[in-house]
Order: sequence, then C-alpha cells, then structure tokens
Amino acid sequence: MPLIVTQPAAVLAVTLQSLKDHLKVTDNNEDATIATYLGAAVLWAEDYTKRPFIIRTFKLYLDIFPAENLIELPTPLVTSVSSVKYYNASGTLTTLSSADYWTVTGDPDSPGAVILKSDAQWPTTQEDRPRAVEVTFFAGYGAGPELVPADVRQAIMLMAAHLFTNRLPYVTGTIVSEVPRTMEALLAPRRFYSLA
Repeated sequence: MPLIVTQPAAVLAVTLQSLKDHLKVTDNNEDATIATYLGAAVLWAEDYTKRPFIIRTFKLYLDIFPAENLIELPTPLVTSVSSVKYYNASGTLTTLSSADYWTVTGDPDSPGAVILKSDAQWPTTQEDRPRAVEVTFFAGYGAGPELVPADVRQAIMLMAAHLFTNRLPYVTGTIVSEVPRTMEALLAPRRFYSLA
C-alpha cells in the first residue's frame, strides 16, 4: 500500500522570517543555512507526528480494491479526494464515478477514507497488475503557515534553533547530557497513530 506525495507543499509550516525573528537574526547572511535547518525541522516534525502540516497532494496505490467497502487513507487531515482510478480488466486506466463513494475528510485525529455506497460495488481490476488502484487526495491543516497550530510551529522553531545553534552532532569540552525533549512534548498531542 505505497503512499507517495505527488505535489509537495507550496510553503513550509513556518516562514523563514518567523524563524529569523525567533533566532533574533536581523541580516540575510545566513538565510540559506537557516532555510535548510527550517526544512529539516519541518520534515522531522511531520515524521514525528505522522501528519502533513501544509496541504499537499498524495497518491495511495493498492493492488486490488479491498474486500470490505472502505479504503482507509493513511493520514489524518484529509481535505478532499480528487479521484479513485483503477486499471480495468482490459488494462485501461478508468476513473471510478464519485457518485459511487463517500469521502471522510477533515478529522485531525482519524484517517480519511473512501467508503463505497451501499448501492455500488468495487469494479474488477486487471488481474495480477500491481498498483491497479490509485486514490489521489489532499491533506494538511491548510495552504499557509498561519493555519498550522501554534504549538506545532513552536516545536519546529525550537528544533531549527537547536540545529542552528549546535551545528555539529556533538559537543566537546563539556559533560555530555541529553537535549531536553521540549519539541517532542509540544508535538506529542498531535501525534497520529494509525490502526492499520
């Protein structure tokens, strides 16, 4: 059940200027470095929480339609389903009519879903074809950083600030101690656990 991002987010969950303000950096000399740390912090936070922050396009592939009437979309914050396509028995890519299914969207704590209507049935796919079913959908808090919860943005800025301040993965000349888990504490309530 591969899930891929087909259209990445247009912006990051935190703006470069917001991070620079947090770091109290007023010049542009290290913008490229700070932007790199910001990107890494966003990736880390999205991986930790298992959810997209800014809306992007996903494609979920299945080898066949499921036996039950439900296709679970393995991420929360689904905003819409663009299409459900499949390779029919003769190998032609075909779009399933949206009149045949319901979509479950908008829940920040549950996965999205495509649910087959009671008067419809999943079509037959081409036999033995891998990735015979494609579900294209959008997920994220919104299109801009202002729609991402403040605690998530704060955790991202803390991680990026840590990377900016500690440019090496180790500290010399001092007693080694673990960095406090502030970022994880801020993000823990937003962590998504799939039952699949």
